[in-house]
Amino acid sequence: MDTESRLLECGRDESGPSAKISNLVEVTERNLDSRNFRLSFDQALAVEKIATSKRAVDVLVGPAGTGKSTTMAGLLSVWENEYGKGSVIGLALSSAAAEVLAVEFGIETENTAKVLAEWHKLPTLFSKREKIIANLHRHSFSKSLGANKLHSKPRDVDRQIDERLLKPGQLIIIDEATLAGTFALDELVSAAKNAGEKILLAGDWAQLSSVEAGGAFSLLVKDRGDLVPVLSDVRRFESRWERTASTQLRIGDSTSMDAYELQGRITEGSRDELVDLIYKAWKSDRDSGKSSLRIAGDSFTVRELNQRARADQVKAGLVREKDSHLQAALLQESEMKL
Repeated sequence: MDTESRLLECGRDESGPSAKISNLVEVTERNLDSRNFRLSFDQALAVEKIATSKRAVDVLVGPAGTGKSTTMAGLLSVWENEYGKGSVIGLALSSAAAEVLAVEFGIETENTAKVLAEWHKLPTLFSKREKIIANLHRHSFSKSLGANKLHSKPRDVDRQIDERLLKPGQLIIIDEATLAGTFALDELVSAAKNAGEKILLAGDWAQLSSVEAGGAFSLLVKDRGDLVPVLSDVRRFESRWERTASTQLRIGDSTSMDAYELQGRITEGSRDELVDLIYKAWKSDRDSGKSSLRIAGDSFTVRELNQRARADQVKAGLVREKDSHLQAALLQESEMKL
């Protein structure tokens, strides 16, 4: 409870950095630097709420297909107009996700575990610096080679400390924040607040939560109520029916299935028939040069589909039997970890 209470307290704190309205207007009234279009109304409103709120911790609810990445690009422009280049840092739950974030926004990005590990080194570095300075005082009149080396050590330690220290006015964006554990978020949020930074947790409470102790994102969203910036206009689908059905499906509304059935998106059959259809559809896509993904609800079916794909690849001479066995072993190990 102490952890959740601290998060809620930080979420209600309004002593954080913010951006001026003039910087906001400059971004919302022109095309984004990284895109050839402007922010939509709901995106611009979300950026305004976050950039000008003065909250130490803000949240952005962005359901799939609503333009969360575009919204964060707009926020990045507003914040850098206010605090300068490099004032926005990205965090993600994996190194792969961090790389995607870095490429998409062109900002310094790390995975949360690495950042926390580096922060934990700070007390040791500060202690090391104090010992070096104490030694310098004892050798202040010495001009030996060892004394010269000793004089250079504080600069090395200062550099290491500076690389890990948080800077006032910085904005830390944690993407897919629903996947972050509550204890990790508590540590990140508390450190950022104490350093005079702002943290934005971006995600969707209706999607997957952390496998660790989680629920912090949903907790903050619920506490904020109607004040939470929410992206509502689904852009990923061209058909209006699919936009509506996807939002209903997101919140568990079973009536959305009627729309998918009406549009011929649901196929009925026995298990073996459906598995065969999935494989044939995937193979047809691959043979025609398309990218295609097979998804199944359990590891047994996943293994069955993969074994069939490997057998066909061996038969076609695309992979060797030896390579196929290695792939099977790696897949089995991956499934065991899951």
